Amino acid sequence: MANGRTVNPVFSDSNRVIFVLPRGASEVRLVSRAQAPTEARPWLGDQRRLGVRVKRIVLRGFSMGGASSWHLGLHHPGMWAAVEAGAGYTETRRYGKRESLPPYQEAMLHYYDAVDYSLNAFNTPTVGYGGEIDAQLQASVNIREQLTAEGFRFQQDGPFRWVTSDLRTLFLIGPKTAHSWHTESRAESNVFINKALEKDRELRYQHAADIRADLKRLKRDTESGKVVAGNAAQVPAPLTIVRGSLARVLVASIGTILP
Repeated sequence: MANGRTVNPVFSDSNRVIFVLPRGASEVRLVSRAQAPTEARPWLGDQRRLGVRVKRIVLRGFSMGGASSWHLGLHHPGMWAAVEAGAGYTETRRYGKRESLPPYQEAMLHYYDAVDYSLNAFNTPTVGYGGEIDAQLQASVNIREQLTAEGFRFQQDGPFRWVTSDLRTLFLIGPKTAHSWHTESRAESNVFINKALEKDRELRYQHAADIRADLKRLKRDTESGKVVAGNAAQVPAPLTIVRGSLARVLVASIGTILP
């Protein structure tokens, strides 16, 4: 870190490494046996020098990490291969219970609130999630409603899923779930993201309707017992960095690291 402190991984396996950075950390230096040390800003702005395939970076977060994923994913859509945001918040007034704000603060919210940048979901495969009985479900509802207001058409495919043929976007609701991921919703999200990361262009989603077809197959196979939850939930090779775990969390999952 900038103060000379070394932060060791709290978890690692053959595919991923997880660090927890202390509150207030604003700059870190990542050291790898395969790469020379390099400076990394909170959302890994120097991916190329780190040896990361830029088109393989998935931004994922939940709760305050979900708020950060909505914020960074929609403000900087060109940085990510896909975005997954669970819970969190996407606008300040309702979430913060601020009925009236001074005009200058009201104006500044436009630069901050993710909901004002919903249209950028057009550029990046995006999953929004919230538990059915979680107040933070409102975060993804805000984005979906704003996209609807912009002219995109969503269909409710069962009680816990919203799909569209206009975008590579999926909105999920965890049945009878509070502030956590529902197992089946997580599996559906992973199927969506794995397909978005597919290297073979012929196997990627060519049309938004393909997403709905895959989800129907997943639901059918899950109900028939053909899908093992662990296999369905597998995500390719992530390196995860968690920033400000006690306050605001940013989770960036990196799909592939260059050898």
